[in-house]
Amino acid sequence: MLKRVIIGMMVVLMVAGVASAREFEGIEMPETMVAGSEVLVLNGAGERSVFMQQVYVIGLYLMEEQTDAQAVLDADEPMAVKMHVTNATFASSKRVMHALYNGFRNNVPEGDLTPIEDKVEKFNACFEGEIEKHDVFDIKYVPNKGTTVYKNGEFKDTVPGYEFKKNVLGIWIGEKPCQDDMKVSMLSGDVSEEALAMRSEKMAQLEKEKEQKMAKAEAAKEEAAAEKEAAEAAAKEEAAEAEKEMAAKEKAAEEKAEEAAAAGAGAAATAAKAAEEVISKDKFVSTDIYFPLNSNSLSRAAKKKLDAKVAWLEANSSAEVIVEGHSDARGPKDLNKRLAKQRAQSVKDYMAKAGIDASRMEVKSYGEERPAVSGDNEEAWKKNRRVHVRLVE
Repeated sequence: MLKRVIIGMMVVLMVAGVASAREFEGIEMPETMVAGSEVLVLNGAGERSVFMQQVYVIGLYLMEEQTDAQAVLDADEPMAVKMHVTNATFASSKRVMHALYNGFRNNVPEGDLTPIEDKVEKFNACFEGEIEKHDVFDIKYVPNKGTTVYKNGEFKDTVPGYEFKKNVLGIWIGEKPCQDDMKVSMLSGDVSEEALAMRSEKMAQLEKEKEQKMAKAEAAKEEAAAEKEAAEAAAKEEAAEAEKEMAAKEKAAEEKAEEAAAAGAGAAATAAKAAEEVISKDKFVSTDIYFPLNSNSLSRAAKKKLDAKVAWLEANSSAEVIVEGHSDARGPKDLNKRLAKQRAQSVKDYMAKAGIDASRMEVKSYGEERPAVSGDNEEAWKKNRRVHVRLVE
């Protein structure tokens, strides 16, 4: 037991002794940097100076120590540079962008930027705006994604391409770097033991966070599947209830027809007329058409309701209607509005096919904007997935 306690104390002391940054020319440069899913280590740092004035301190971060500039340029793996501005006068946006243009030209054949002009413009635009002392620019390359620029941790833009990464790093470590001694310092391969220790610790942390994200994603997937299953069950229940109601009505109609037949020809005619009687105006307006989740398909129950509406419109030939589509509040608003319009259009198409002139029907989509029922539950959602047919007064 005592041995375990001593070992635990040693580990704590070792971790506590790991320095998180290294001082270079008065600026603390972090020992590690995260790029994509990898933790990079500080390979070396240098300073950019103009007229004997320090402009910025820059560090090169790689997967492992490296002193060969061409090997760094050719490697298609995560890498990064960190620029810490120390002189806002010499590091103004205009001067930095001009220096970057020169750096690109110095490291392409015959100084011709034409093949990469669009990418250079996009990259340099990340340095527009006021630059102040102690602003920090992180330039990170991740394979299959590109070169991304951050200013003080804020994302600016990403320029795709492995070859363009070589153009960018060539500014500082290419054949014609902007400053020779800075290139040498960045390629010193001076990776500290502290950096390696921190890298191992951070990689373990990133792996743990990745596992947590995967677990959350799986839980969300299971929740979505459960919601879909519940919605499908609710839709089936709604359809079953509608069919049951229609069967009851059909049976009642059959019974009335039988009674009419027994009462004689005159009574039979009266009963038949009563069985086929057009619904009232109030029922025409109050009866909505409901839809399953994420669908604009008309159920059997919906078609029966629409048949009744068609009969009423045929009996009232001067009536015009607005077919209003609605959805529940789940999902993006633009998607909900589009789905609501599709539902309204399917109702209009059905009634037009049944003989109602399309010019008498106008389609409108409200998406989730006008719920029939308030609430964040399945019962409310089911009643809000609807089409309402409104009379034009």
